[in-house]
Amino acid sequence: MTWAHYKKLLRRGTSILSPLKPLLLLVTLSLPGPGCVFCWTYSSSADNMTWTEARNFCRTNYTDLVAIQNTDETEHLLNITHIIPHRVSTPHYWIGIRKIKGTWTWVGMNKSMTGNGSWAPNEPNSVDGEDCVEIYINQENKKGKWNDINCAKKNFAICYKAQCTSDACYGQGECVETINSFQCLCHLGFGGSHCQIAVQCRKPIAPQNGWTKCCGGYGNHSFGTTCTFSCQDGFRMEGPGEITCNSTGEWSEREPECSAPSCDVLIDPVGGLVNCSGATNTFHTTCTFQCHPGFLLLGSTEVTCEANGTWSGFRPVCASYTHLLMAVLVWNVLSAACCFTYWCQSCHRRKKYHQAGSQHDRLNPVYDATGPLEEPFST
Repeated sequence: MTWAHYKKLLRRGTSILSPLKPLLLLVTLSLPGPGCVFCWTYSSSADNMTWTEARNFCRTNYTDLVAIQNTDETEHLLNITHIIPHRVSTPHYWIGIRKIKGTWTWVGMNKSMTGNGSWAPNEPNSVDGEDCVEIYINQENKKGKWNDINCAKKNFAICYKAQCTSDACYGQGECVETINSFQCLCHLGFGGSHCQIAVQCRKPIAPQNGWTKCCGGYGNHSFGTTCTFSCQDGFRMEGPGEITCNSTGEWSEREPECSAPSCDVLIDPVGGLVNCSGATNTFHTTCTFQCHPGFLLLGSTEVTCEANGTWSGFRPVCASYTHLLMAVLVWNVLSAACCFTYWCQSCHRRKKYHQAGSQHDRLNPVYDATGPLEEPFST
């Protein structure tokens, strides 16, 4: 028998089913609804008690006093409490709302009440001390309505047992209790009935002349995955070095490219030709030089574009033999001229030195002590 069949039998309230009502209630409270794995279930206390005692009872045996989030839950609650044995003598039940610092608050969820709620006419009347709320169960004109009342009043408690566990949504979403089920409100970047699926990005494209490495996230280039890029030696990265898969399934930026550095364009030397290995003068490009007949290559025959964007070595030139002979002749003439100039300067310096020595000897004669003494001149 399905969930719908049990609900239909309960609503009929026939005498035939009366002996089975407690059993049907137990089955109804625990039977999953369509597509439900776990269900939010309701129970009531066997004794009446104050609001504080009612909450302690619910928290000890279940989850908390019931929290009503919408009219559908109110209707469902009224249907299942319709067969509670003490509903006639006590048509009022405590629910999990209380005035805290002047604000009506759902205590089980620690959330302020929004909207107008389901207050009975002229309620809440804001009488001092009426800080707790009861719900009417068996009064036709007030059925399902709320009334603020003193918390010391004695009522039966309606408790709920939550089915939202810490791992119900894999820690990747907020679990919200619903009638006979629960719903996961997934965080950004996650999907699936239990937020178990991480959003995936396409596989990143590794740059030519480079590579990529991805880590983190939830595997297979999913949300939170970070990919880093590197280029081979001599290549320059253009674009971001790191990208991340975001919550929309897109990469934070486009993949970078690894571009080779370029060197200056080489032109044919005068009297020669240059041939390069590639169409562009990029890294690792090699160019060779050769000269036409009658010309001599001076320098290296080959240069290579390096990682810093410059050519290796000195650029060669092609020199004609005529020019070389003239250069040799000019060199020889210059050398001879330099030698002659040096010889002339040396001769001049020797002559000056000799002249300076003769004058010194005349002014400062040197006498030989061994020779005969001469008489002085007489006048």
